Amino acid sequence: MLWKAADINGDGFLDAQEFAAFHSPEEFEHMHDILVKQLLERRDRNKDGFIDFAEYISDERGEVPDARSEQYISEKDKFESNYDRNGDKKLDWSECLDWIVPNNT
Repeated sequence: MLWKAADINGDGFLDAQEFAAFHSPEEFEHMHDILVKQLLERRDRNKDGFIDFAEYISDERGEVPDARSEQYISEKDKFESNYDRNGDKKLDWSECLDWIVPNNT
């Protein structure tokens, strides 16, 4: 999926710039959609097109840390304060993008 998105000219090979996009997709705007798509494929367990807090906090096996743990509390705060900008308790496409490709300015 990443290879195809990075191969801008569609020749099946990656030149230096295309390889850079493949290797560091977060640095190339044309790769951002594929990153969100991959995130949704891995994390969106209920397939609603959004990432809710349980999907956000769970590990790759779907396990959620104890709600009293420091990790859970910290991640809940990040989810609510930093990522869920519209307050609907789930991350849409642009909120997911902000999560996986943070703006460092």
